[in-house]
Amino acid sequence: MEVKFNGILEIRNSPENTIKFLVDGERISECIPDSSDFARLSEKDFSVKVKMGVGFINGKFEIKYSISNITTEHAEYSIEWEGMGNSARILLSLDLRGAGTLTYVSWKADCVFSGIVTGMGEPTIKSIASNYINSITKNISEKLNG
Repeated sequence: MEVKFNGILEIRNSPENTIKFLVDGERISECIPDSSDFARLSEKDFSVKVKMGVGFINGKFEIKYSISNITTEHAEYSIEWEGMGNSARILLSLDLRGAGTLTYVSWKADCVFSGIVTGMGEPTIKSIASNYINSITKNISEKLNG
């Protein structure tokens, strides 16, 4: 099942500090709810364990992610997780614009979910994923807006 998300974050910080934060795999892992056991697999590859659950589908999952195509105004994440008969593949694109102490981060996520989770239907998956995304973006905003 393919699902797309997008949004814009308004960050009260410089574009330079914002992109530096957004391409720091460890700092991003701190913004993921219920995450632990961060590991740096290589310069641009990371993993983190995350507790997630919806109904009978819950547990701790390992999320692996890579950061690529980094410029002063752009970065991409390739994100994968598998567990309990489910998997997700996500391509996240971040584009920045701004000046001084104000930055706008336009983001879009192209997601492919498979497994048992798809039986919940697209509206339910979108709702659950939106809540999770909102938590992550809120945490990112709080850390950068400091």
